[in-house]
Amino acid sequence: MADFVESIRNEWLDTFGATTRYLALFDGDPQGAGTELSGGAYARVAIASADWGAAAAGAKSNTTKKSFPQASADWNGGSAISHWALMSLSTGGVVQASDALNVAKIVQSGDTPEFDVGELDLTVA
Repeated sequence: MADFVESIRNEWLDTFGATTRYLALFDGDPQGAGTELSGGAYARVAIASADWGAAAAGAKSNTTKKSFPQASADWNGGSAISHWALMSLSTGGVVQASDALNVAKIVQSGDTPEFDVGELDLTVA
């Protein structure tokens, strides 16, 4: 099987990042049996083209901090959140990319979950 050259991978990533996507949190693998969170003021977070750096070496990551709304109740019933995904729409839509969190997180009432610069990575292998 042939690999695509780096310039093509970078072009795909930059094209993908040029459209607004929506960051979502899941209690498991969103491409498997994972379920997106709901309730407690949970809402997806928009990621626009200006929030991504230029692709290099077949990868790109966020250049701005992305914060979710402050939780008004424990998210996921106080159980750990394990995955994030980029969704096609602000509600509904489809999963377009996803990954496991480096460390599963519990979000309790009053918390404001966020991803710091460089914590959301996209790769085309």
